[in-house]
Amino acid sequence: MWRVLVLNHANWEGLSRLPYLLHQAGCEVDVMCPRANFVAHSAWISRHIEVPSEIDGMLAAVRHRLHKHAARYDWVIVGDDPLLYALSQRRHQAWARRALPCSPDDACIDFMASKLVFAARTHAHGLPVPAFRPCNNLGELRQAASELGYPLVVKQSEGWGGLAVRVLENASELESVPIGKAVIAQAYVRGQVLSAVALYNRGTLTGYYSYLRKRTWGPRGISTIVQFTPHRELESILDGLGRLSRYHGLCGIDLIVEEGSGRLVLLEQNFRPTLTILLGAQVGVDLARLLHGLLSNTPVQQAHTQRPDARHAVSLFPGEMLRAIDQIDFIGLLRFLLHPRSWASLSWHDLPLLRYNLRYL
Repeated sequence: MWRVLVLNHANWEGLSRLPYLLHQAGCEVDVMCPRANFVAHSAWISRHIEVPSEIDGMLAAVRHRLHKHAARYDWVIVGDDPLLYALSQRRHQAWARRALPCSPDDACIDFMASKLVFAARTHAHGLPVPAFRPCNNLGELRQAASELGYPLVVKQSEGWGGLAVRVLENASELESVPIGKAVIAQAYVRGQVLSAVALYNRGTLTGYYSYLRKRTWGPRGISTIVQFTPHRELESILDGLGRLSRYHGLCGIDLIVEEGSGRLVLLEQNFRPTLTILLGAQVGVDLARLLHGLLSNTPVQQAHTQRPDARHAVSLFPGEMLRAIDQIDFIGLLRFLLHPRSWASLSWHDLPLLRYNLRYL
């Protein structure tokens, strides 16, 4: 049995699914996170190592544990973006560099930690990304808007959960954009968002599946209903991302199926496990088996992908219930409660976590 250490700072509910998946893969799971985090309530963790809720205190605790017990763990997983950014800023310290989920060189770390570097390097390597311009001041942003047009997407170089992204509809909105650091001005691509869950073994794609985000909680919030949808262009894009990042582990990728052409346009890569990591079994991608192979260094000749006929929709718990409550959508809430397919997304395999989610609701 392998021992895995999961590091989690931000209280994101999606990560709470990871211990069960790792258990299925034959792992014993320790988690370092604040007491209130969702993942601390999973039945499938062997040990919860409580850490302070502020980032510097958590990093000090992680540094101490890795100095003392690094040999105990076969794998260290970084579970959220704020922690990933904090570790990348400490890359000059050997313990932090070893914890990062990529090849330990600056080019790969910058690719993960900077949206500006991500956009530049994916474009340079021929991956289909929206037209963009780096901007260091308001004048450069105005020039980018004149070239790219409106709506205009403006991204901070660092950010997560949509918090560092603004969509500007006109020039008057542009004037209110604060620019403290370099930002990315990006052409707005119309179409549906396609997301993928992918597993990499040191940059080699070993398995993936994809789905359309049919409903979200907020314009750029979490997915609450997804529909499995394969796409013929996806694997070549995922292969390219693996070569650039040398990423190791589970991650999520967001793309746009462009309106009219149907081609895929890459938006971003989330270098951490995402909330749909347990859905693979529904479409023929056994992530637990692939994780077992990753940990046992079993080579994969070809990436495993979803069955082409698997195109059903899935309501996600607790996201769809939270959305319905927040938006006072009683019909949507009843549809979730009364539809048997919705019940499959409840954490029946993890009753302590299910109880915690229900109390949260």
